[in-house]
Amino acid sequence: MFIMLCGADQNPNPRNTLELAQKHGAALAAEVTRVFRGNMQSVRGSIRAAFQVVDLEFAPHSRETFEARLNDTNRWRVQHARNMLKAYDERRPIRQYPYPVQAFSFGSNLVMVALGGEVVVDYCLRIKKEYGDKGILIAGYSNDVMGYIPSLRVLKEGGYEADSSMIYYNQPGPWAESAEERVFSGIQQVMKRVGRNPK
Repeated sequence: MFIMLCGADQNPNPRNTLELAQKHGAALAAEVTRVFRGNMQSVRGSIRAAFQVVDLEFAPHSRETFEARLNDTNRWRVQHARNMLKAYDERRPIRQYPYPVQAFSFGSNLVMVALGGEVVVDYCLRIKKEYGDKGILIAGYSNDVMGYIPSLRVLKEGGYEADSSMIYYNQPGPWAESAEERVFSGIQQVMKRVGRNPK
């Protein structure tokens, strides 16, 4: 079974040719083979699960935000602006999104955290820093994919993952700066319910 982890802002380098894709694929296959030939640990014990939805806020926006984009040279930005103005016309501008956070524990050996969206690597690093890196797996693209989920660091950097990608998900714009902490409030709740405490 394939599980996509927190790699929304990660790319193999160099890339962009079939030959390089084959080379990266062969490297991945070799690593999988190496792991399977090594010592494996059984996962035992009861399974516990917890699910939580946290509301992620978008950065403030107004009708004027999208009216200013109607003359953009990028047709996708124009179409996105029209979609957002339609939401304003219907008195339902998008201000937040219900974000899914889930955790599963398999005895005391393994905890899997499942986060919605295209999650950047900072979430994996922070979870492992706060909960330890043994017996923990963090998956993105779980239960819903509503856009990139940047950390505060990536959000402040701006660029594709933090900002411009959101038009292709038909979201109003970047997340508010509270997004990372809101996601972690959900992580803390589900981890507690499956019996995993901070280290």
